[in-house]
Amino acid sequence: MTRVNVNRQVQRIALLGATILVFGQFWQFTRMPVRMPEVMMVGLAAPYSVGGTLANVLQQAATWHLDLAQQVFIYNRYGGGNRDDVSMARLWQGIMAAVAVFWIARVGRLLCGPWAGIAAAFLLASVPPQLWSMLTPRVACTLVHMEILLRALASNDPVWWALWTLASWVLYCTGIFAEPVLLQTWFVCLGVCWWWWHLAAQWLPKQAVDRLVLRQQRHPRHRGPLWQRLERDSGFLRYLGMLAVVSGISTVLTIVGALFFSHLSFSAGSLAIVAGLSLALSFATGVVLLFMPMFSRERTIIVEGSLDMLAADQQTMPEAVLVDLPARGFMHMVLAYAVAMVLFLPVLFLFHTHVDVFVTAFDLPAYLAYLTAAPLRTGLCSAVPLAFMLLVVVRFSLRQTSRARLIGAGIAMLCSLVYVVQARYAALSAPFYYICAAGLIVELLGMLLGVVRRQTGKISLTTAKQAVEQA
Repeated sequence: MTRVNVNRQVQRIALLGATILVFGQFWQFTRMPVRMPEVMMVGLAAPYSVGGTLANVLQQAATWHLDLAQQVFIYNRYGGGNRDDVSMARLWQGIMAAVAVFWIARVGRLLCGPWAGIAAAFLLASVPPQLWSMLTPRVACTLVHMEILLRALASNDPVWWALWTLASWVLYCTGIFAEPVLLQTWFVCLGVCWWWWHLAAQWLPKQAVDRLVLRQQRHPRHRGPLWQRLERDSGFLRYLGMLAVVSGISTVLTIVGALFFSHLSFSAGSLAIVAGLSLALSFATGVVLLFMPMFSRERTIIVEGSLDMLAADQQTMPEAVLVDLPARGFMHMVLAYAVAMVLFLPVLFLFHTHVDVFVTAFDLPAYLAYLTAAPLRTGLCSAVPLAFMLLVVVRFSLRQTSRARLIGAGIAMLCSLVYVVQARYAALSAPFYYICAAGLIVELLGMLLGVVRRQTGKISLTTAKQAVEQA
């Protein structure tokens, strides 16, 4: 096994360990006493769920600035009159926390490299559930939102822009509305990130690492992402055809069984149950088909491609993503953001009388006053993103790191400082703070290992010279 394969296996195991760690913490958190924010979260939704509509629940959530996506789960849980504890809500939060830990590793390695992503995953997984349990959907959606944006800007593909529009709409549903334009401060931050990326790609020279990764991508032996490998495979269309036929038959049988051999009534819940069973049967059918001998090659490609999602392959390195940007990418980002706003207007109409969307706030003076009165360690912790950016700038000037990693460090620093301008964005900027902290740790360890290697090399050279002289 080569060194690259060993690194990938270690990164996969480490990321899986971080995901299990955070979910285990939330599993233990389900047995802890109920807290007042959770009582309010459930107490506001439950009375309006019983005999009410989802619109009532969303209106109450908007009144108290709660997470709309989370309130939908509460509505479905307590709509039948259940009066159990909040353990199911905490379990849902644990699932979203595991998703957030998984995705912070992906965003971290896109911006700062593979080991920075793994370190950021462990930093986020080590946060006690009491501090961020109600914010897990928002953190997870923010990280997915950022990765899709990076992919869309790098490829300028309409599919990625459509996905980013949908991700922006979902991010709106996680509950920051008190601004003249939805998430205007966060979008301004993303615009500043685009300008930093564009100007740095134009003005700064490429290092040897940037050119090496690009040459490896253009090499004919480069495997490419999963979908490209499947497109080149001749038997994949045959597999899709058989899967479509078998899935269609199983779906028809499920519908017939639900209509004639069950006591389900025709309702939205029944349709959801039938759809869920059909999807589960289709997934099981696809897994069974993959184990047939005729699809052994497709099984190998899918397994390797799925495992590559947990490893730092060349497609997820900063040098492969943070490349030169076309000028029209900013206009595409503005257009996708505007479309997401228009699509969110029907949801906003449900609770426009329950929230003042024209409230603005500028929290920088209050934050500076807080820093002057806070202990020194608080100021040092707040300066972690700036220290990380300064260290990467120094290493880039010494030609010890790539231009892409400098661009990624700048994006992570800008996103981690949004809460300084408006405190309500603390949940959105927190994961990028952990990415900066992880990047700082990895860069310092890299510099230390470099010094040790140089000293070891000098000692070995001196020993060799002495042996030659004695001979």
